[in-house]
Amino acid sequence: MPSDVDVFGHPRTCKLYISPTRNFVVTCSRYFGSDGCMTNVFVLCAGRCGSTTFIRAASHIRNYSSGHETRSALVGDDRFAYPPNHVEADNRLSWLLGRLDAKYGPNAKYVHLMRDPAEVVRSFERRWNNELSIINAYRKSIIMRCREEDRATVCMDYVDTVTENIRAFLKDKPQSMEFRLEKAEGDWREFWKWCDADGDLEASLREWSVAYNSSTERQGRWQRFHRAISKHVSLYVTASHRPSGRSYQHPHLCTGTLLVEVDPQLAPSQAQECAPLRRR
Repeated sequence: MPSDVDVFGHPRTCKLYISPTRNFVVTCSRYFGSDGCMTNVFVLCAGRCGSTTFIRAASHIRNYSSGHETRSALVGDDRFAYPPNHVEADNRLSWLLGRLDAKYGPNAKYVHLMRDPAEVVRSFERRWNNELSIINAYRKSIIMRCREEDRATVCMDYVDTVTENIRAFLKDKPQSMEFRLEKAEGDWREFWKWCDADGDLEASLREWSVAYNSSTERQGRWQRFHRAISKHVSLYVTASHRPSGRSYQHPHLCTGTLLVEVDPQLAPSQAQECAPLRRR
């Protein structure tokens, strides 16, 4: 069988598209378990619970592709067109659970990723004025006439609402598990066995010692970088081949390497964040 396709004839090459809203649409190499079964895994959470780290850890699994909010910029059927044997973490799916149920129902596995609610609230408070944060949309469009002094109360209301939405959704799902960020190492080992993962377990466990996508009052450096280059890049990513160029690892891209061709005069301060490779 040709080396550039998997056992089901799907191409191993990955194509990556970047959008002005910083979201990514990724189609990754696909691998299958020894039994040939295809299973999607959805990581559901309120946000600020370690979902980026979860996908970083999942990138060390060989028989699943993985991604963080990879289809959150899409609508219609495309929103749920995830590749088979894929682990997806996207807190916005908690607002689309009816359609997720219609598409995948009991045929997928679901992880309810949770964290101490007080810590989640504090994290969301730091993102209160971030225009790309879900809490910003919640306080402006779901809660009417939200008062600035009610930050903690509104953030807790959001966390409680999403948590109960997910719990209600999972009541009739035969394949689901809770994952506590505070017990990440033990729960990750359980998850590894539960989804019959094949890969580098120790490398995946080390990811849980790194704080990815931490909250800040201002926009993160990757958001600023993305805005600067989103209209000026051509991107190519593959599971096994890395063409020469300049690369950076975006916190939302955890499978493969993002390779960017960009005018070095476009964003010189951000260009320092790029890992220099041989230019084309």
